Amino acid sequence: MTGTAVSDPWETDRSVAPPVNGSPRRACGLLIVDDEPAIRGVLEAALRGQGFTVWLASRADEAVALYREHRLLIDMILLDVRMPGRDGPGTLIALREVDPHVRFSFMSGDTGIYTEENLLDMGAVAVFRKPFRLTEFVQQLRHLATSIDLRDHCDEDRSSNHGGCRDHSQCIQQPADGVD
Repeated sequence: MTGTAVSDPWETDRSVAPPVNGSPRRACGLLIVDDEPAIRGVLEAALRGQGFTVWLASRADEAVALYREHRLLIDMILLDVRMPGRDGPGTLIALREVDPHVRFSFMSGDTGIYTEENLLDMGAVAVFRKPFRLTEFVQQLRHLATSIDLRDHCDEDRSSNHGGCRDHSQCIQQPADGVD
């Protein structure tokens, strides 16, 4: 299912209160970019089962094409740090050509030449270490993807060259230690 949405983007998300005007709230949209089919499959199943709309990409060019087409429905991008060809930070550069204020997090079992601080300095709202506990991971993603205050706050910081939300404790969501 690479390259396609896996649930209806206007589906009501039961875990979030409906908007004041009473119209249905669309599901949180996530673009997952990871070269490992097993990782994409597990995340797709877990996130879709929790009401997220999910797009999958295995490479940078797929990610950019999907984001260009669906960016109004994608609340956040989850980028693997190390991938063949263009890595996560390189993919981010291409995504920022489409939208300089793209919201994203990194995930990795091995960040290679990057430190967590490097990745946060790029504007990531979180860095998730693989393996992670799926239940806690899903909760953190939902919080990151749906927080309107966080979005406004992050956009203000990015536009003022503050370096994203790295220095704001309410914006950084650290992954839980351990595995499921």
